[in-house]
Amino acid sequence: MERREFLDRCGRPSFIQGVIPFIYDDGRGKGVSAYRVRTGTGLDFTVLRDRGLDLFECAYKGVNLCFISRNGLVSPENASDDLNRSLSGGLLFTAGLTNTGRPAPGYPAHGRLHRYPANLPYAKEGDVIEIGGDVYDSTLDDTLCLHRKIEAKDNEIAITDVVENQNPRDTQFAILYHMNLGFPFADEHAEIKFDAPYKVFPFFDVDKETVGTHKIFEAPADVPERNYLLDVEAESDGFSTVRVENKKLGLGVYFRAKKDTLPYFNEWKSLTPGLYTLAIEPSNTRLRGIAEEKEMKTLKAYGKAEHKVIFGVYEL
Repeated sequence: MERREFLDRCGRPSFIQGVIPFIYDDGRGKGVSAYRVRTGTGLDFTVLRDRGLDLFECAYKGVNLCFISRNGLVSPENASDDLNRSLSGGLLFTAGLTNTGRPAPGYPAHGRLHRYPANLPYAKEGDVIEIGGDVYDSTLDDTLCLHRKIEAKDNEIAITDVVENQNPRDTQFAILYHMNLGFPFADEHAEIKFDAPYKVFPFFDVDKETVGTHKIFEAPADVPERNYLLDVEAESDGFSTVRVENKKLGLGVYFRAKKDTLPYFNEWKSLTPGLYTLAIEPSNTRLRGIAEEKEMKTLKAYGKAEHKVIFGVYEL
């Protein structure tokens, strides 16, 4: 439904289709400012102004789609380089820009970008809801700036990020969109689908043993987590796509990423009770950690690079 139709039928349409700013007021997430976004078609999600404009809660027509960790929401003040104590989960936390994957001295696992508040955040209502701002990943010697724009309409969220290197030299950087699906959408009835040819590369020995099950999600079990690197061919519009469907719920979601700057998806499957999640993660790295990525020469040096990720929901 277009904005005009909502205006004709509502008093204040923001409570049906629009943006409501608010502040979390409990636990380790106390004080985190955010936006609640409702598109008017049943898609309802939050954007964290104080945590890099990442996406936290997300539901469709009352069905939860995302995974929230046992830590719950953790504010920047309560976060640290210990990802085990700081990881909140949510529909999206952005890993980078100095590291993704394995930690290295001075480079914590998945970097620090997702812990930083946005500069000059804004929200606009209209036929397309738009939220944006800048997130700096900087030291006294280096500055990388993520210019983020989130656009939402109907059942789709589009994230456009421009990573600007503000140093006088080209700099390699890593970025990963850690997009986490949770119960009840992610359960033993969920299955990964592909619309184009793809290759799958297991990370560890246990992944080699289970690679034949990479397209299915299973019931909770006390087994090691699994990681598979997915190289999905681009479609005619330059995007590669991974879908997940839950036939029992009659719902599907899709993840689309611009192939030229986000060539890979990582699939993280955790069946551990309490850490029960299926993550689909567009990335410009192979998740080997920044030191190994540089050795492998998988990262390019940029002055500026644009990345685009699209998340959508559909009914089966």
